[in-house]
Amino acid sequence: GAWVAQGSPSFTIWDGGAGRIPGMAFNGSDLYLSHISDTDDGLSVRKWDGSNWTLVGSENFVSAAQRSSLVVTSGGGVYVGYERDPNCEPMMGPCMEYKSKVSRWDGTNWVEMISFDAGGVGFSTESTLLRKDANENLLLGYTGFGFKPSVMQFNGTTWTAVLTSPYQTVGASPHVFAVHSDNTLYTVFGDGS
Repeated sequence: GAWVAQGSPSFTIWDGGAGRIPGMAFNGSDLYLSHISDTDDGLSVRKWDGSNWTLVGSENFVSAAQRSSLVVTSGGGVYVGYERDPNCEPMMGPCMEYKSKVSRWDGTNWVEMISFDAGGVGFSTESTLLRKDANENLLLGYTGFGFKPSVMQFNGTTWTAVLTSPYQTVGASPHVFAVHSDNTLYTVFGDGS
């Protein structure tokens, strides 16, 4: 088979070599895309309906963002996980204290649900990744201070650690995870050895 472009996007997915990773998720035949622009490292979400790309909410609804990932629930809930340094001006110099965040689309606006920091001043969270389990609970994985990985679960009300967080006492970056249909959690990470 051949790769087929989905429409003619009028937007830029920009990396610039700094971890501005896009996210993708499906809801039926609708494809959602989260991406970072070259304008203040702004985060945007778009939907492909089979014919056109449309913006979900405001373009660049947060600045100083990187590493986005998306989850769409069977009920149509749209959630984006990302890293953001709230004290950074991206075009003025390096951002140093990224926090792992989750925002949800309420039909009108993106609403921040939670923010996790790295657990140390001057340190950033990394490897932020949002997933859902078989029960449609949100799972947010990230590495914190010393690159120690954590996975948190949202049950509709509160966020709790899936395992003792961090579940590795040594550095583990990069860190990715997946959830099997039986809710078994699998992680892959570098341990520096």
